[in-house]
Amino acid sequence: MKTIFTSTLLIFAMSSVAYAHDKNKAENDPKKQEMMQAWMKYSTPGPEHKLLAGMAGKWKYTSKTWETADSKVEESSGTSTMKMIMGGRFLHQEAKGKAMGMNFEGMGIVGY
Repeated sequence: MKTIFTSTLLIFAMSSVAYAHDKNKAENDPKKQEMMQAWMKYSTPGPEHKLLAGMAGKWKYTSKTWETADSKVEESSGTSTMKMIMGGRFLHQEAKGKAMGMNFEGMGIVGY
């Protein structure tokens, strides 16, 4: 048992040293740094996300649906709560209301 434990500790120590070496090498790699800077730039919310944020809030809605062009229109209503999530990158929506005479709950996520 002592031999297995000692071997495990030795393997763990060797892998930790190798990981630290690889991490330092990656942090000092100019191509890696350039890639990370580009990733940060592209993942930062921009003007399109501000447009999505303009829809955040509590809303009342009315919807109209019909099965065919000549069928009777069904009207239903409810509420929708929208908020920005994940650092302003996505708009999350929760809706509650009635549809086809029954209670309805929905959820949506919109992103750019």
